[in-house]
Amino acid sequence: MFRSVQLALGVALREPSLVDALALINPATNFESAPLSAVAPLLPLLPRSLYEASAPLVTPLFGKPGWFRTLGGDASQPRTLPSPIELLETSRTLIDALPPGALAWRLRSLLTDGVSTVNRALRRARSKPPAWTANCLLLAGTVDLILPSVAETQRLAEALPGATRKLLGGAAHACLDDPRALNLRLELDLAGILPELTRPSALATPVLDGVVVPALPCGDMGQVDPAPASLFEGWLQGMRNLFSPVFFSLGASGGIERGLAGLPPSSASAPLLFVGNHQLFGFDGPMIIEELLRERGQLLRPLVFPPLLAEQSPLAPLPYPLSGTAATFERFGAIPVSARALYGALRKGESVLLFPGGAREVFKRKGENYEIFWPGEPDVVRLAARFNATIVPFSGIGGDESFSIAMDSQELLDAPITGPFFSERIDSLPSLVEGDIFVPPMGFITPKRHYFLFGEPFNTAAIDPSDRDACNRVYAQLRQRVRGGISRLQDEVRAADPYEGIAQRSVYEAFYGRQAPSS
Repeated sequence: MFRSVQLALGVALREPSLVDALALINPATNFESAPLSAVAPLLPLLPRSLYEASAPLVTPLFGKPGWFRTLGGDASQPRTLPSPIELLETSRTLIDALPPGALAWRLRSLLTDGVSTVNRALRRARSKPPAWTANCLLLAGTVDLILPSVAETQRLAEALPGATRKLLGGAAHACLDDPRALNLRLELDLAGILPELTRPSALATPVLDGVVVPALPCGDMGQVDPAPASLFEGWLQGMRNLFSPVFFSLGASGGIERGLAGLPPSSASAPLLFVGNHQLFGFDGPMIIEELLRERGQLLRPLVFPPLLAEQSPLAPLPYPLSGTAATFERFGAIPVSARALYGALRKGESVLLFPGGAREVFKRKGENYEIFWPGEPDVVRLAARFNATIVPFSGIGGDESFSIAMDSQELLDAPITGPFFSERIDSLPSLVEGDIFVPPMGFITPKRHYFLFGEPFNTAAIDPSDRDACNRVYAQLRQRVRGGISRLQDEVRAADPYEGIAQRSVYEAFYGRQAPSS
């Protein structure tokens, strides 16, 4: 990382006409004044045996424990802690990759001499900043133990007018090796640095039969930022790490397989409609969208309860939804749920994410874990059949057990103190499912791992949307498959997961710096 930063900045300053944009991550341009500059030159002088033994002590300073384990052996084995032999093998692998002579050359040529050269060029550039400074991103990990990167990016921001600076909460020095701390493409996109030509040309807002459906965001814009810029995104990312969700689909034989390979392909002539159960507080939606983007590069159009897109919370001054919720949902391409919105999205050939139970399932009452509260009419099937959409049922578990309810929505409305407060604020809100109440329950978190299963799809090409009986049959089968998926996740998947418990899972993920396996 030292080398890439110094070379990138050096080239950009020396030949500015060759550079359109620049990203610097934990830059070492302050190496001369950092305490590391006095200690690092001593490492290559150590006896070989001590140099080899230093790796397990030094490398954890660069990132999360175990971030370097992929360099030696198979890091996929589901062991919680490495044996002394594993540590020795990994240490020798690291030393082979960076022998003492190579480290000494890098410290002298790339850091000591390189930093001096770059800083001289940086001082000269102050009088006439290069054009690329307007497209410069400076990222600093807040827990960088190697260099004072937070202060250095501040210094560089002052020297490079127009540069964007962002702090990566919880990121260490080697944050490029930690996808939970940094999504570089997303940061470049959020900073406006990615070329405009990478975005879809159809950014206009088409109107289809009077239905306004804005264009979906491009690329990674639908992803949750590992370095969140809002309270909502920080909470969302924290919950994702805590819940460690795993995703499954059905193989050709009907067996449950890890990953999303079993999902059908999407096309404009046969769009996909993902339909499933909603869980308490609704963290499942963003998790599903992220996973479809990550594994398949597929964007989903989420249809969400309208108050979630309001600029101001309808429950103000109660901080729910959290600050930044509307902006994040808009980045996901979310639009208010309605039959017209679903019609417009399917007509455009988009893949759509729909939770028919809506707020009724997000704010379940006590004792309603994994119950399904869907509308009685099969409108979702009729609209899907109108556009030959393939309906993909999915099921999720973990969310309804991750929060213990002290007072549910109805109890809060019935209580003499809280009832008038909530009643006044929800009186004008839409009701889309019988019994839905936009009042979050009170309680405490009891985190469980989240599991998702995408089941056998329904091809609606042969269904006549005007045939009410046929639509009702498919609708009933759809609910049955969602319920069946919930049972299979509980009985077959979670029961076989050695890391279902948060204690074992947290230890594994903290040490290895990646998600714990599920079987």
